[in-house]
Amino acid sequence: MEMLNFRYQIHPEAFSTEADNQVVILQYETGTYFTLNEVGMQIWKLLEQGKTLQEILNVLLQEYDVGQERLQQDLLNVIKQLEERRLIL
Repeated sequence: MEMLNFRYQIHPEAFSTEADNQVVILQYETGTYFTLNEVGMQIWKLLEQGKTLQEILNVLLQEYDVGQERLQQDLLNVIKQLEERRLIL
């Protein structure tokens, strides 16, 4: 899938902090907060490292006992939420 080769960037107005196996992200322009669970936090960290979606998917497949199709759909759902909240570009 072509989209998996895409490399997102963290929005310059998005600031994050980790707490209790989750990450809390502030979108400074809108003043909104967004919280990600442990898996979402791992996705966020990999996005911060400049990984493509395929690279992120590969890391998650090694970490979790979930089928590729299911994990790919979950990854794309998290990415969609981050895009909608203007946390990634």
